[in-house]
Amino acid sequence: MSNSRKHLIVTGAGGYLGQHLVNRALENDWEVIALIHNNNPFPENCAGLTVKKWDLGKIDEISEIFNDSCILVHSAAYIPKNHNSSNTAEECYKYNVLATLRLLQVALNRNISHFVYYSAGNAYSIENRPATEEDSLYPFGKAVIYLSSKISGEILVNHFSDIWSIPATILRISTPFGPNNSSVINKILFSLKNSTAIKLKEGGCHAADFVYVDDIIDVTLQAINTKTTGIFNIGSGIRTSLLEGANIIADILNVNKDLINIDPVPENYMVKGYPALDFTKACKQLNFSPMSFEDGLCKIIQKEFN
Repeated sequence: MSNSRKHLIVTGAGGYLGQHLVNRALENDWEVIALIHNNNPFPENCAGLTVKKWDLGKIDEISEIFNDSCILVHSAAYIPKNHNSSNTAEECYKYNVLATLRLLQVALNRNISHFVYYSAGNAYSIENRPATEEDSLYPFGKAVIYLSSKISGEILVNHFSDIWSIPATILRISTPFGPNNSSVINKILFSLKNSTAIKLKEGGCHAADFVYVDDIIDVTLQAINTKTTGIFNIGSGIRTSLLEGANIIADILNVNKDLINIDPVPENYMVKGYPALDFTKACKQLNFSPMSFEDGLCKIIQKEFN
């Protein structure tokens, strides 16, 4: 790698956020090493890009790529297909905790310049207000094993930053959405666009703070460019239920809302989902200004249907 360009290493580069980050960095003339597990979404012979296959459990095999000019964004994670199964615990903790520890050890030994960790904003407990960085992380109801493993990884990053002064930025990201994604929002959007009926379970009560993918990449690059360290919430500040989202989509597309079918709310149902995030700190220190859910939907429609 040349010394005149920024050197970025992205773990989980084959994932949704990783792909977007790599592509944006290349557009900004950075040199990028994309670490992928299986999925390689990048074209061959792409200028400035080196793609390496790796395994989170075999970090020592690629330790030579790290040096004191490198910026590392750790977006890789093991995400279970079934968040309700306790059988996922071993894989979650093997890859999301122990592998993060080994990556931090390599980063420390190779003296990298900046460690950026994608953490889980959905790990806050749900309160009657958006969660701030000072609130407790306490996942409840859904994806507890996965979210607790991400919290454990964050604790390790914070520890290495505190004790050994690794420059570290932790981004607690809520629920990403955007074009070319397989999220439930995209599925609702595509169904209603094609005048296909949808069915929302449990009254469509599941809710989350949806943040547009470009906003996540913008704030990541801002943290890197300004060398800003610390913990930051990355969300929109608004909690939207799937029913609310479906109705917003129907309004934007001007389709019949009779296409939205709702299963009844079960008796003694406890409201599930994820909290809204207060992004005041990211706004002040990183100029973070997320677009609205509606504007994000319009961007998806513009990119995928026009």
